[in-house]
Amino acid sequence: MWLEECRRLREQFPARIYGGLTWNEVMQLVRHYQAGTIDLGVFLLADEWQKAGKSSPALKWAGTEFLEGVIPSGRRRLLRYLEKALAFLKGYKDKTKRRAMLGYGDRWKMRVMLHILQHPSECYRTRELCAHLATLGFKISAKDMRRFCARHGIRRDMRPGRPPKQNVLETPTAKPSQPPAKVTVSKAG
Repeated sequence: MWLEECRRLREQFPARIYGGLTWNEVMQLVRHYQAGTIDLGVFLLADEWQKAGKSSPALKWAGTEFLEGVIPSGRRRLLRYLEKALAFLKGYKDKTKRRAMLGYGDRWKMRVMLHILQHPSECYRTRELCAHLATLGFKISAKDMRRFCARHGIRRDMRPGRPPKQNVLETPTAKPSQPPAKVTVSKAG
């Protein structure tokens, strides 16, 4: 019974409601941009272990896999990533340092992905995403936004013509338009 209900609910809700991506794919991209240059697997391991406070069976298994990647090969690259991840997570807790730690490039991309999570849609207008970022203080060109969407498989609204106008009733902050002021020109003479 339970499996049938889960299957029925999955059929009702489209799986790729975030511009062609699933919720897990969008969250993976958010975490990818949060991690920056740190290996994503190592970053997630360090983050989950710090959140848990103590090791669970899943974290012990992941830790064992991590050590199996380091010890037989003799490479310390993953250990350096672990050190960077722990330093990043420690600094990330301080809100005043958070912006500087993420960097401009990763920060705007992460904000786009969070906007997509908050506003699920089949496709997104480049203009809408750029306008959202402008309200946050980012100046991103439409070309960069199109490139970003293409790189991650985010569907864009590419219908020809202008986007449909919003209904005035839907936007309570819309001001009525003022008629143009008349300019009077007097002749000197």
